[in-house]
Amino acid sequence: MSSYGLRQSQIEKIIMKEFDKNPDLKYYIEDENIWLAFELMISGISKAIEQNTKEIYKYIGY
Repeated sequence: MSSYGLRQSQIEKIIMKEFDKNPDLKYYIEDENIWLAFELMISGISKAIEQNTKEIYKYIGY
């Protein structure tokens, strides 16, 4: 992919950094399945953003 877009891993880091701004959130959510669901959502969202960027590059001819 071109150097103009973010990779999936970079997008995931940005989203996780937002979660880390509120450490109490992790403390009060003790169920591992909830955190697994969050991680899967973050992964899916970041994949969708990366794929959308690739489609835009195809459309504009990069």
